[in-house]
Amino acid sequence: MKTIWLLFFNCLAVITFAQNSAFDLIKDVNQKFKSVNSYIAQVQIKTDVSFIKMLPVQATIYFKQPDKLHLESKGIAMLPKQSPQFFLHNINQNDYLCIEIDKQIIDGYNCKGIKVIPLNEGSDLVLATLFIDPLNLVLRKAQITSRSNGTILMLFKYDKYLKQQLPDAVTFELDVAKFKIPKVVAADLENTKTNTDNIKNKRGTVTINYKSYQLNVPISDTFFEKVNHKK
Repeated sequence: MKTIWLLFFNCLAVITFAQNSAFDLIKDVNQKFKSVNSYIAQVQIKTDVSFIKMLPVQATIYFKQPDKLHLESKGIAMLPKQSPQFFLHNINQNDYLCIEIDKQIIDGYNCKGIKVIPLNEGSDLVLATLFIDPLNLVLRKAQITSRSNGTILMLFKYDKYLKQQLPDAVTFELDVAKFKIPKVVAADLENTKTNTDNIKNKRGTVTINYKSYQLNVPISDTFFEKVNHKK
């Protein structure tokens, strides 16, 4: 009986250590990203969905710590509403369980795997799997399953702004049927002969190529309030 209890407490200690280690890594990533107070990025957005014809879109992304984001585009863009940085920023030990899993080598970097499970049953998030590069403290891959948008796979490429944790490109692979498609595109689909049964199991990709960043530029809070009010 004593041996069983020892095994139980040893397993509990290992799980607790793995959870604390996972939270510490996410905390380190968030702490480093605080060095970027704001940015304005010029981007090109490419959408690849078999039954939707969308040309590449030129856009500007405005960001300000901790969670203000706005996209201005010259066309229609399909994008998740929140960035991965916001998701990492909101992870805490009171609302989420984080456990280390098997590592993966991504773009030649040894990345630690972390499962994120919400403790609140009413959470929109169902499950997230993150792969973080502990050497550069950047997120290189994430798979997030939510009730509102289905499963989204995100792949991050870094180069010029690696030190600032800012990607050169992000590719989203998403469930087209569950993803919230822009109203104009949805209306076009309704007016065409697109078979909704064919859409259900379709996945598409959206790639953001970041052409340039302006870092730590002054952006007032009222700017985001105004653009959000117009929506």
